[in-house]
Amino acid sequence: MNIRGLMLSMLALSSMGACGASYYIDHDGGDNRNDGLSPERAWKTLARISAHESKPGDRFLFKRGCMWRGKTLDLKSGAPGNPVVYGNYGEGALPIIQPSLAFDDASEWTEVQPGIWRTPEENVTIERLDVNQDLRASTWSIYTEPGADVSWSKQVNEGQVRYRIACAKRGKVETNIQFLGPDVPKLETSVLFRFKARSDKACQLPEFRVMRKGTPWTAFAMSSGKTEISSDWKEYEVLLMKYDAAPVDARLNIFVGTSLPEGGVVEIEPLELVNADVGGYQPIKVDVGNIIFNHGEAYGWKKWGVDKLTRERDYYHDWGSGCVYLKSKDNPAKTWKSIEMALKKHGVHHGGSHDVVVDGIHVRYSAAHGFGGGSCKRIVIRNCDVSWIGGGVLYTRNGVHTRYGNGIEFWCAAEDCLVENNRIWQVYDVAISNQGNDKFAVQKNITYRNNLIWSCEQSYEYWRSPETALTENVSFVNNTCLDAGFGWSHDQRPNKIGTHVLAYHVISQNKGIFIKDNVFCNAKDSLITLHNDWLKDLDMDYNLWWQESDAPFFRMRMKDGWSFLKTQLEECRAKTGQDKHSVFGKPEFVDPAAGDYRLKPGSLGTKASSTGGVVGRQ
Repeated sequence: MNIRGLMLSMLALSSMGACGASYYIDHDGGDNRNDGLSPERAWKTLARISAHESKPGDRFLFKRGCMWRGKTLDLKSGAPGNPVVYGNYGEGALPIIQPSLAFDDASEWTEVQPGIWRTPEENVTIERLDVNQDLRASTWSIYTEPGADVSWSKQVNEGQVRYRIACAKRGKVETNIQFLGPDVPKLETSVLFRFKARSDKACQLPEFRVMRKGTPWTAFAMSSGKTEISSDWKEYEVLLMKYDAAPVDARLNIFVGTSLPEGGVVEIEPLELVNADVGGYQPIKVDVGNIIFNHGEAYGWKKWGVDKLTRERDYYHDWGSGCVYLKSKDNPAKTWKSIEMALKKHGVHHGGSHDVVVDGIHVRYSAAHGFGGGSCKRIVIRNCDVSWIGGGVLYTRNGVHTRYGNGIEFWCAAEDCLVENNRIWQVYDVAISNQGNDKFAVQKNITYRNNLIWSCEQSYEYWRSPETALTENVSFVNNTCLDAGFGWSHDQRPNKIGTHVLAYHVISQNKGIFIKDNVFCNAKDSLITLHNDWLKDLDMDYNLWWQESDAPFFRMRMKDGWSFLKTQLEECRAKTGQDKHSVFGKPEFVDPAAGDYRLKPGSLGTKASSTGGVVGRQ
């Protein structure tokens, strides 16, 4: 057992009674005008938490039985030994953070072709409010990636700045060249970006955003359509529709990588951001990564054009119009009581946070990560449910779409983190992962224990690069992992890797990666899959492995292409040097029908433990 993890757990438990105020959040009966200091004076929304100046030791308690829809919970930081705690109160089901949109009203669907139904087209009304920011003297900069070549200059005339951007070579994608604007510390409504511009060659600026300045690159407000810039000076007004409250590290961005005229010059004079009240129907401009029907009774199958919709529940999200097209014999809302469109945003974002405990919250229907973020320290996630996660498009290259989404992920830098006693199921990629490619990022003292995982494409994934990155003391112990590759995503993925333990190209420095005392039961592809040989850095032992089918037990996709069947455990041990005390056989659980996956007394695995206890406690 990871002693560091045990100490961390004890520290977190003792810290939950530390100084700080308790704030109650009740979506159904709360009011943001309250002080939040009692259940009777509870707040209502996640935005009210974001607006609060928290202190170490503060506790944000969500009422059980309530749900918060369409938003991401951004975690606030505490102090060593005095964390900020996110928990629950009351009775009933765990409180739900659900960044999805409901489309279970029959009036929201229109049959546009026989058996093809569409969500409403854009029908937006705009009421101008107060000025968010005067931008006439604002400071902007240019960001370019290798392959793109631009030069720019700044002029100031009577307080008005003018930026001149000359493009020698465009990028391959829009993000290769970005015009980076000022911070937008307060985003409570949608905003109108007013500016003057001209271009000496034909030019269409496609994408304006208010977005986070660091990873994950979350957009809080986005434009739709393209803005055509003429050769004469004109004033333009672009609506950026708000999708979530922006934290203090957000800024205004214009993506122009493939839109600047090669060999041409674009000039821009920023004027102001105006707050706007947007009514009518707002199109879905955040990628829809999955559609969940009747809370998991069925799911959508993502396609890339209306003409590709051939089977029931095939769907296509037209990013340009924001409409979703769905194959259905009848009006979808008459066929299904619940239709949830999972959007590409995290359920909980812990990036940049430190000294936080999240205890007893259900995160579901996110097309990005359930919990995601990097550069974090002393994060504890326990007693949570994480379900129906992922499927959003991460990037598109040469017309090929790569989708993603993990249950709980630590990206690049992460230290002293604990993930325990959670239940995770139906995830597009992997239930639990620490990964990343930052040159000098450190991942250290991370423990995953006593978690129950089922029907995810992978249960635990690890990859790190380059050689300068460091991973030290990471433990995946006492977890029960079932049916990898048997989830919603497997058949529609282009890269099917249904496996419990997955390691892509691992070339970082590794000092202690432990995979011990787990139950790994059934996988579509193989129980463990490695893409290169880093076995000398891995300590894998005292596990209980079981494969019902004839799919491989161990597979090395690269190097010599090793592959061992379940009958070849001894050969696998000899080749890899791993699992010297592990056993291979069918486990007996207490009551799987009731979700009790503790091993029965006398079951295989009850004695094969590095601590003398039971493998895969849950």
